[in-house]
Amino acid sequence: MKIKLLVAALIAVGMIGMLPQQASATPILIGTTTKSALGNNSPTTVAAWLAGVVTAWNTAHSTGFPAPGPEIFRVNNDGTIAPAGYPVPAGYPTNYGANVSSITLPTDDFNYVVFHWGGSHGGALQAYYTGAEVAGSTFTFNAPGDAGGLSDYAEYGPVSTPEPASMLLVGMGLIGLAAGLKRRRQ
Repeated sequence: MKIKLLVAALIAVGMIGMLPQQASATPILIGTTTKSALGNNSPTTVAAWLAGVVTAWNTAHSTGFPAPGPEIFRVNNDGTIAPAGYPVPAGYPTNYGANVSSITLPTDDFNYVVFHWGGSHGGALQAYYTGAEVAGSTFTFNAPGDAGGLSDYAEYGPVSTPEPASMLLVGMGLIGLAAGLKRRRQ
């Protein structure tokens, strides 16, 4: 009986750590850089930079923000969207022009947003953790200092992780397995 309770307690504690982190009330600026420091603004380069920023933030602040998943979509100031033809969700501006120094976006669909301010030959990049805000949440993001207008923004989803219900099923299966092994030894 004591072994069953111990196994159940250990599994429950382990599963608590796997539950999604509480979302912040306001997006958190987790990193900035310049385009010249990155070398380019390609999706691969920005995704690698964002992954490093998240890791550094978690280490420095003892947080558990999830690893960023792939870039879901990128909206450029000329209205083009990558990947071409992607159905950008409602509420995300798709044709905002080159001189925009602030933009309001929904914050309840994706975990991260990266902004490139200042044009194709320079400027600044900002990475925000938006978490899983309450449905219908929006936030206004502003250009840093004199970086210039918004060139593009990209949304990043979470890395695919099992949902809590799946983890609960796995935990219950492990408890059953442990109980079966104990009976077998007796």
